[in-house]
Amino acid sequence: MSMEEQYIGELQKYATDILKKGNQGKPLWMLSKWNCSEVSRIVGLKVLSDLGVSSKPFILKGNVTVTGLIEENNHDILGFFDSGSNMYILIDPTIWQFFPKMKKIFLGKFSSVDDILKFVSEYYRGDWKVSEEVDPTLEKEVADYYKIIKLNCDQSPNWE
Repeated sequence: MSMEEQYIGELQKYATDILKKGNQGKPLWMLSKWNCSEVSRIVGLKVLSDLGVSSKPFILKGNVTVTGLIEENNHDILGFFDSGSNMYILIDPTIWQFFPKMKKIFLGKFSSVDDILKFVSEYYRGDWKVSEEVDPTLEKEVADYYKIIKLNCDQSPNWE
């Protein structure tokens, strides 16, 4: 396993731990629903802390139509720059809300943000854009993000 794969595995565990905290009995597809914004930003802050400002983590926002639902499903995912490979890494920390059987949050490595946007518009369909950079000022929002995640997870049906 490469260092890159190992690190993405750590990010996946970090994201699932956030979702499962106090909700171990519920499946990830249920816990992921409505938590993409908060989890992507918390994971983005971890990337920033672990890899530094050169990682330039950013949030991509789009409306997912891959599910075939009539209404739009707004969704946030995370990209960052890996200076070791000189490539952009794309992950979806809450991928299970659209792809319940998915085993990994890793979506791919790309040479440019334009390539990422092209990929996500095909993978999830819908319109996508880079909505913001993850920066340390978001740190003050983390406690609120955890409250929102807990509320969303508590309101999801029990899975017995």
